[in-house]
Amino acid sequence: MADWMNLAALICAGVASTGFGLLTAYGVLRLGFRMMRPQQKRTAMKPELQVARTQ
Repeated sequence: MADWMNLAALICAGVASTGFGLLTAYGVLRLGFRMMRPQQKRTAMKPELQVARTQ
């Protein structure tokens, strides 16, 4: 009985560590690509209309 429990624990630990590694790699890559993304340019405010004055 103990051998089956040890085998089940080993399988669960392997699946859990694989899942944790994949999620960690996904998070690291997502963060890296977010940092490499070009920053959005802010649009400049529209200049006010200026009228030329002549004398």
